[in-house]
Amino acid sequence: MLRESLRLKPQNWLSTYQAAALLLFNTADRLAHDEIMNELNISSTDLDRTLHSLSCAKYEILKKEPRDKTISPIEVFEFNTQFTNPMRRIRFPLPPIDDRKSLIENVERDRPVGAMFKPDIKTIKKRIDHLITREFLKRDGKMPTC
Repeated sequence: MLRESLRLKPQNWLSTYQAAALLLFNTADRLAHDEIMNELNISSTDLDRTLHSLSCAKYEILKKEPRDKTISPIEVFEFNTQFTNPMRRIRFPLPPIDDRKSLIENVERDRPVGAMFKPDIKTIKKRIDHLITREFLKRDGKMPTC
């Protein structure tokens, strides 16, 4: 009896959106993309990331029609009742946000500014001393060189 109560049960590590989407399947067998979006009241991009992680990733806890690796607004999702996994903890990570293009543009814009700004050490020390005299900074009592 004691051994039975101490048996470890599986844990699913889900995001809030993933958990909310799965809870919708307690009341319905099949749900369309638009129905899930209306019920959860989230943006289409957030929903696409959430549904992709639940239906197209390593663990397919949701079945979808058509069975491909993309999410579109016309798809229908169904809870996978045959889903099993021997692991104790199952993580359902979200796919990364595709901001690589904007990141590259920001880096290309900032690099020329970094090349123009080359202060010398004497100028930096002068500015730090000025901030100390104006009491914006304070020297460390244990290490007077800092």
